[in-house]
Amino acid sequence: MNHTKLPAPMDITQYLQTEGRRIAAELGRRRPRDNSAAQQQCAAPGTQTPPRSLNETLQRMGVISTHKRRL
Repeated sequence: MNHTKLPAPMDITQYLQTEGRRIAAELGRRRPRDNSAAQQQCAAPGTQTPPRSLNETLQRMGVISTHKRRL
């Protein structure tokens, strides 16, 4: 028998926190130096809205499927 050990619940939380910090650091390096440019960038039309839930975040990351299961 092959038993696959499931990750502990904290593992996904720790992963998301670590990944969030990495993305924040990357975005910080890309950030424009001029404050007015940063304000214009934030107000640009067509920007993606932030995820509304952890489920939506995981879907955008490609961790879980976007298809809903039928019972």
